[in-house]
Amino acid sequence: MNWKVTVLVILSFLVSSCGIPATTSQGAVTAKSKMMQLTGTGSTFVDPLLSVIFSEYYQATSTEVNYQPISSGGGIGQIIAKTVNFGVTDVPFNHVEMVSAVQSGGPIEEMPITLGAEAIVYHLPQVSTPLQLDGQLITDIFLGKIHRWNNASIARLNPDVKLPNLPIRVIYRADASGTTYQFTDYLSHISPVWKSDVGVGKAVSWPVGIGGKGNAGVAMAVRSIPGAISYLEFSFAKSSHLQFSWIKNRSGKFVGPNFSSITAAANQSNIITPENFSIVNAPGRNSYPICAYSWVAFYRIQQSPIIKSELNQMLRWLVTKGQTYARQLGYVPLPKRIRQTDLSLLRGNWE
Repeated sequence: MNWKVTVLVILSFLVSSCGIPATTSQGAVTAKSKMMQLTGTGSTFVDPLLSVIFSEYYQATSTEVNYQPISSGGGIGQIIAKTVNFGVTDVPFNHVEMVSAVQSGGPIEEMPITLGAEAIVYHLPQVSTPLQLDGQLITDIFLGKIHRWNNASIARLNPDVKLPNLPIRVIYRADASGTTYQFTDYLSHISPVWKSDVGVGKAVSWPVGIGGKGNAGVAMAVRSIPGAISYLEFSFAKSSHLQFSWIKNRSGKFVGPNFSSITAAANQSNIITPENFSIVNAPGRNSYPICAYSWVAFYRIQQSPIIKSELNQMLRWLVTKGQTYARQLGYVPLPKRIRQTDLSLLRGNWE
C-alpha cells in the first residue's frame, strides 16, 4: 500500500469514528446526515397510527416528527398559538377557531389523513359473546335512563346472553376531543332528545358518568371498573383487549367495527370537506354507524422555507406511503378520491 492510499484509509477511519458526515465529491452532505424535526400535536384517536407512520418516516428520510397526542381540542389550540408545525383533529375548525387561527398566522389548510371508527366498549367478564346494541339503547344508557346490565331493553336485543345484575358505569372523555364530537354527533342523529338536551361537541355536559382523559385514560377506566361502558377509538379498544359491541346500523343490521364495515360507511360519501365531514349513521347494509375521518391542519403561509419544504414532503408521504400502515392498526387507508384531493391541495398551495 502506497502512502497516498494509507493516508486516505486513515482519514476515512477518522471521519467515521468521529461522526463527521460523509460527503459527495462536490462536498454535499448525504441524506443520512440530515437532522430535521417537525412538531405536531392533537388527536389521540389517530395516535396509534401516527406513531408507526412517523417512526417509519424517520427511517426513510432522517426527519423526526415529534407528535404529542393530547386531544383534538388541544391540537387546534396549539396551532392557533403557533407552537407546533401542524395539528391533528377529528373535527375540522369551527368558525370561531378559524377566525382565531387566521388572526394568529393566516389561512389554515385542513385535509383528511385517515379513516377510523369508534367502538362501544364495556367491561362484563361474565359475558363472552359480543353484545348487540342499537342507537336508541346506547342513547338511553348515556342519558342515565338505563341503570343495570340485565335491563329488559338490553335483554331484548341479546336473548341468548345471560346478562349480569350489575350497575352500568358510564365513562366519558373529560377533555375536549374529536372522539366525543363524533360520538355525540352519532347520538344526535339517532335521538332528538339527545340533540336538544345534550347536543354535539368536543365537550358536552354529560347527564351521568365519570370522565377519563384521552382514549388511553378511558381505556384504563373501563378496564378497571366492572360494569363500565364507554366510546373509544377502535384501535385502542383492540390493543387494550376490551370487549366491544355490535351496533344496529341504519339498514337494521348489527355490524361490528372492522375494515369492511368502516370502508362501507366511507363509500357512502363521495365528497368530504371541512364544512361537510360527518359520516356517522351512514346508509348501506354493511356500514358501521360510528366512523370518522381525522384531519391535519397547518398554516398555508410558512415563515421558514425549510419548514415549508419538510412539512410538504411529510404530508405527501403521510397520505401516500403512510397509508399502507393503516389496516394493520385498525384504520382504513384514505379512499383514492380523498388522497387525490389531498395531493392537489398540497400542489395548489405550496408549489
